[in-house]
Amino acid sequence: MIITEHVVVGTLPTKATAFTVPGLLILHVRNGLIMRVRNYMDGSRVASARA
Repeated sequence: MIITEHVVVGTLPTKATAFTVPGLLILHVRNGLIMRVRNYMDGSRVASARA
């Protein structure tokens, strides 16, 4: 299992302000192959970026 924390940074085309959304990525690996990926992001930050 591989677990990473990350921050997505971007700017929406309809806005001039940048946004950041923290997240967590979980990879389940078996025999060197990725079997399952789960990506969790802060939903309130995603909603704020779109508002």
